[in-house]
Amino acid sequence: MEYRKNALPLHCHYKMKWSELLKIAKEKGFVLYRHGSNHDIYVHKDRPEDYLQIERHWNSEIRKGLLAKLKKQIGF
Repeated sequence: MEYRKNALPLHCHYKMKWSELLKIAKEKGFVLYRHGSNHDIYVHKDRPEDYLQIERHWNSEIRKGLLAKLKKQIGF
């Protein structure tokens, strides 16, 4: 079996930047609700009770535990 270096999609890797997470969240149906002082608040267009707080540090990586929590909230 031949190993492909980039066989997994980007969102399956452990390290992810905020900008990458935001792109996936938008694909899953989250839209901007409002700008907070340090975070942007996104809600799901079909389920308004589901919301995300996304930091505005677009180029920095998301911490491991927080990434796991957000992946569960977004649904991937």
